[in-house]
Amino acid sequence: MKSTRFIAIVEDEREASDLLAGYIRRYAEGKGLDLQVSRFFAARSFFEARGTDFDIIFLDIMLPDGNGMDIAAKIREHDKKSILIFVTNLAHYAIGGYEVGAFDYILKPVSYESFVFKFERAYAVADMNRETTITVRSGNSDMRVVEVARIRYIEVNDHLIEIHTTDEVIRVSGRLMDFCERLKDLPFVLCNQCYLVNMRYITGIKDDCVLLGKESLHISRPRKKAFLKAFNDYLGA
Repeated sequence: MKSTRFIAIVEDEREASDLLAGYIRRYAEGKGLDLQVSRFFAARSFFEARGTDFDIIFLDIMLPDGNGMDIAAKIREHDKKSILIFVTNLAHYAIGGYEVGAFDYILKPVSYESFVFKFERAYAVADMNRETTITVRSGNSDMRVVEVARIRYIEVNDHLIEIHTTDEVIRVSGRLMDFCERLKDLPFVLCNQCYLVNMRYITGIKDDCVLLGKESLHISRPRKKAFLKAFNDYLGA
């Protein structure tokens, strides 16, 4: 049975909204997916109609009744799980979106190829959201259930494990290799002996660094070949 995924397009330009909606229908038909699309032409109508938990939200940076960053921050007050993708004419306006938990951004005019690349990554995270979790013991001995889809990377720091999620850092005891084993069937890869990266949050690779939004993690020489192969395999999947 196909599971339904709910997509919102918050875009005041009707032509741009029509284009994205058409791309989603085209992709759904080609992949045999059940994607339900809701369209909003202003932030106010989006918030007034919030009876659905959207898996993916395409959010225009400039709306007639608000700035996309402020709107995203308001969304995050009550919704930590939806995948936010900013839609904009200029990339530098979207870079700050990582501070409000945006997953990615897409530039206008949107080509189908660009849409597919961004959407497939977002869909993979949405597909994993609310389904895969790990249980960890935090520093005060409390048990925490962590959604794997929210984990951006895991770091060894001063003999502790720091789990960097989309909205917090969780410090636990343990070994990084134990987390490698627990997450071995998911898209995580070591970029060096200190960092285990969720490839779904990689936004670029520059020189010997992997980029996750504004953050940059070093790729060690011994790990670089395997890291690049894993990432290329992930992109080709």
